[in-house]
Amino acid sequence: MHATNSYQAFRRKVQRYLDQLNGKKVAKAKPKKVSKPKTMVKPKTIAQLADEVLAGKHGNGDARKRSLGSNYAKVQAEINRRFGVKSAPKKKSAATIVNEVIAGKWGNGRARFDKLWKAGYDPNVIQREVNKRY
Repeated sequence: MHATNSYQAFRRKVQRYLDQLNGKKVAKAKPKKVSKPKTMVKPKTIAQLADEVLAGKHGNGDARKRSLGSNYAKVQAEINRRFGVKSAPKKKSAATIVNEVIAGKWGNGRARFDKLWKAGYDPNVIQREVNKRY
């Protein structure tokens, strides 16, 4: 109970007692309403959240990210698992790729362009960085 509420309750009790002493008819104090304790809601599993996403209950894009909060990545991984989507391998930094291109590890010309593109890198960006170093 908040301190101000406690003080006000005390004042009401004192006033009621004084009124009784002075012969005034005093209504009985209303009993406090006791609220039922809230039941704990069991958190949903990642599988349940994934089912909800597939049913469209969490929207799309940023709305889905906000709705799922810290579970977003786990739910997305579960959906990907269900559909047989494998995670992309972690990419190297552009600087590392530039160093590898300079060392000749990616080949030359069109072959290098195709290899970089297939690996998920933008060959034009990599080439610009290589050119800056020379």
